[in-house]
Amino acid sequence: MKKACVRMVLIILASGVLFLASCTGNENQTGEETTTITKAEVTGQTLETTQETTVTLKPVTEQTEKKETQSTVIAVTTKPDFSKMTDLEKYRWEREQLKNDPERKFLYDNDGNEIVYNTNEVTVESALETRFYPLKGSAVDTVFYTPWSSGFHMYTHDTKVGQIFDTTESNFSNNKARAFIDAGIDYFDAMVKYCHGNGMEIFFGMRMNDTHDNQGGWYGELMLKVNKFKMDHPELLVGEAGKNPIYGTWTSVDFTHKIIRDMVYSIFEEACQNYDIDGIHLDFFRHPCFFKDAANGNPLKQETLDLMTDMMRQIREMTEREGMKRKKPILVSVRVPDSVEFCRAIGLDLEQWLSEDLVDFLCTSGYTQMNDWEYSVELGHKYGARVYPSIDETRVRDDNANKSRMSVESYYARLSNVWDAGADGFLLFNFYNYSSPIFKTGNDPEKFLNFNKHYFASYRGVGYFSRTWPHLDFINIPTVNPYDKLELKKGQLEEVVFRIGENLEKAKEKGKTPTVYLRLSLEQAKKKDKIIVEFNDKILERPLTIPSILAYKLEPTDIRKGLNTLKLMIHPEGDEVLFITDIVVDFYYN
Repeated sequence: MKKACVRMVLIILASGVLFLASCTGNENQTGEETTTITKAEVTGQTLETTQETTVTLKPVTEQTEKKETQSTVIAVTTKPDFSKMTDLEKYRWEREQLKNDPERKFLYDNDGNEIVYNTNEVTVESALETRFYPLKGSAVDTVFYTPWSSGFHMYTHDTKVGQIFDTTESNFSNNKARAFIDAGIDYFDAMVKYCHGNGMEIFFGMRMNDTHDNQGGWYGELMLKVNKFKMDHPELLVGEAGKNPIYGTWTSVDFTHKIIRDMVYSIFEEACQNYDIDGIHLDFFRHPCFFKDAANGNPLKQETLDLMTDMMRQIREMTEREGMKRKKPILVSVRVPDSVEFCRAIGLDLEQWLSEDLVDFLCTSGYTQMNDWEYSVELGHKYGARVYPSIDETRVRDDNANKSRMSVESYYARLSNVWDAGADGFLLFNFYNYSSPIFKTGNDPEKFLNFNKHYFASYRGVGYFSRTWPHLDFINIPTVNPYDKLELKKGQLEEVVFRIGENLEKAKEKGKTPTVYLRLSLEQAKKKDKIIVEFNDKILERPLTIPSILAYKLEPTDIRKGLNTLKLMIHPEGDEVLFITDIVVDFYYN
């Protein structure tokens, strides 16, 4: 991965507060340098990131007052004076440079189960063949690798603090975890070296409370049976066999207990000590049930949230200690629901983590999305974190609707929305079609600018949340799909606001003008010609003749880059009630 060219800027505000800021610059038409900087307040010997801002830099020989912010750029250097900084301050400065690398755009989580299912021989080549070799020459910048951990504290790498998942019973007959260890082959170390040898970073990942052992059938039963910790310590779970709590699943471990938090800490510490990893990834989306009180339907007290925050502090401190030992920063990434309020409801004091600089990468959402991506971007950037929305399987509960949402045209639309919202990149999860053009072009919207796209008003509907804390009241974006239909009653106006990130101006510059359609799928509509449709303040007329679908050809000028508003109402002569089962805007360049 290319390294960013970063400079340091010393700024004095009118208030007299001194700031040291890291920045990456670009030249504007006047020859001045415009740059977005991460501002870090220097108070005594403490260096703390506080916010981002944009300034215009004159040549270093000039002293320029920027009136609107009342700040003065007084010096530009390649790096601060390390002789006046402690080792920890130096480390944190270097970590900021690494974190803010603008070339890091494409994060990939491959789910980490190939040693169990897809590795046919006990060799490094066989371990890398399925999901690492295909990444060579791809657009992927960073790999998140979770060595199994399906079922809390079970792994397939050579760990001394966790349990080796080495069963070969039933459908796990191909599991090579123990065979690799007995042969003295550290497959994860080989993965680290392969990534570094091919210009990619690699993070050690952990599913923070995976409960696939509660899904029933042979898989769930066997996963629970072989989990020594859960079988020996049922008192540390949120429920008991045959008796699920109100929310979540009974096999979830309860983070109220210090031993659970210590086990998480230990596995990350071991990984940081034993492997040349670039960071660690804490996946709180698998699965989001962490405290027994919440599982039983009780609002959590602040002291409970503080338990998880304290664990995050200890993990951050550990990465700093181990990173300084090896003279290379270790970054911290989290994947969490995209709602501060919902995170608090399940025990994650996300904004507190961000405010204390405990997180470098904020990866939001999973099988459920609650807010427009701009929400995550504003939250993360407010505290200096890089933001990478997670682009997962849609898992809408309708086969045809799910298939269309999983198309490459849909993925390109979703990626366009991520970039349009101002994210720093994206996380691709549970996606194994390595022949997909996304692996070559997903990191740059310019590369897929003129590709066909399907912009759905809702990609994930009400979501798929494994019975965790009720989340519907936290959703602030459309959920319309065949499983969650939009009811339209006579005399009632329905408004649907959704993002379309298509850059039509750039497409026009390249001589490309798409054909654009709006499609509304209907149910129980006997008089579909008696529906009033307004798109971005324009009443649409002359619908196309397509059974069960109300479709219109739009002009490219009808589209707004960003949020678009669709208003629907039944005409006085129309049906009493009907249902909208899907809303999509199609762009066809070919």
